[in-house]
Amino acid sequence: MEKRRETRYTIGEAVTVTILSGEPSTHKGIVRNGSGGGIALAMPAPVAPGAALQILFEDTLLLGEAIHCSPQDDGFLVGVLLDSKLSQLSRLGQMLEAFAEGSESVPAPR
Repeated sequence: MEKRRETRYTIGEAVTVTILSGEPSTHKGIVRNGSGGGIALAMPAPVAPGAALQILFEDTLLLGEAIHCSPQDDGFLVGVLLDSKLSQLSRLGQMLEAFAEGSESVPAPR
């Protein structure tokens, strides 16, 4: 019986994962599936439950906590509880650059 509160969606998106806890390290990973509250990452290295993670893909940054990590045939499957999401990072960068230059006009959204 399915115990999840939210529907999971298969994604298959390549991401860059930075483990922020302990000695920071960066790895490539693949989002296997996700929902509004969490994602499952295929990773080449194990991640300790409780570790803080930064997940970057396209123009989006996710912050979360590793909840579980289990060995798989080709690496590890890491369950991540999502905490924060920043999207449109390039737009944010443009706005900060315009602000730093003292410009009164901020680039329009695309």
